Amino acid sequence: MGCTRDHLFKLGNLFLEECWSIFSEIAFFEKNNDERVQLEAIGREIVKKCDGLPLAAKTLGNLLRFKDSRQEWQSVLNSEVWELE
Repeated sequence: MGCTRDHLFKLGNLFLEECWSIFSEIAFFEKNNDERVQLEAIGREIVKKCDGLPLAAKTLGNLLRFKDSRQEWQSVLNSEVWELE
């Protein structure tokens, strides 16, 4: 049994807040409120760059889950990897 065109579903990108929900649930897991407040603005900018892709939000959330400094989060935001096509 294979996949045919009759059974394909085109999925759209997530809305920004849906993407943020996925990212933040993972990235801020076990972080205290002070850490969250310090990192939230950078996190929201990172989520914008995910362009509504849930796998990107989940992957980056997992990457940043164990990073506690603004510098580490800022490094991800400013990474040249976003320029790849």
